[in-house]
Amino acid sequence: MRNPFQISLLVVAGFAFVVAFMLWGVIAQVTDYAGYDPFEATVLWGWTIALAIVGATAILGVVAIAGVGWELRRSREREPHDVVTTR
Repeated sequence: MRNPFQISLLVVAGFAFVVAFMLWGVIAQVTDYAGYDPFEATVLWGWTIALAIVGATAILGVVAIAGVGWELRRSREREPHDVVTTR
């Protein structure tokens, strides 16, 4: 896999998932006591879900690019090259 678009999307997905996991830990800390601010917890939860969606979308993009490349290679192997027969 040497496609720079796939590598970039994997970096974005990894970064988004790591930050979402870190925010999940922050949510656990924020909601650990009885008088926590529900608005702050809701905002953090929204960012966590948004980052998880970004990561999942980036991984779907990687899979789509890989599928297109695989199909192009497969169609090249399946169809014979344009050969003009001469006598």
